[in-house]
Amino acid sequence: MKKTCQIAPFLLVFFLVLCACAKQDEPEQFIEINTSYGEAIDQHVNDLPGVSMEAVEGTTTETSVTIRMINDTEKTYTYGTEYDLQQLVDGTWYSMSYIIDNYSFTAVELFLEPGELEETINWGTFHGAMTSGTYRIVKDFYQ
Repeated sequence: MKKTCQIAPFLLVFFLVLCACAKQDEPEQFIEINTSYGEAIDQHVNDLPGVSMEAVEGTTTETSVTIRMINDTEKTYTYGTEYDLQQLVDGTWYSMSYIIDNYSFTAVELFLEPGELEETINWGTFHGAMTSGTYRIVKDFYQ
């Protein structure tokens, strides 16, 4: 049975302060800023009792975050590398658009045993950099 979990009540809130300090001998690096979002999400989340996710404090950047998955049950759940990055806009959650064509996630089965596990989500390649706003990561867990 498929269950969905999100980082809540801990929402990822990005307050980006962009500062530039460059030396002339260093090449400039550009990260595409993604300001577009896809379809509105009408999805029930946090429907797996005893399993939650939260952002690890101090790990949020414009292209990644480390999440802590917490399993307070005696069961082991499976999940994969896939995730849905969503932004809250005017009270509605939207999936963030992809900036590349033909994206895919590696199909692996990972295990969330009782306890805690951390994972870093790097969305820069798929979604680009995020602007200031309220975001969440949604992952599916299976029994």
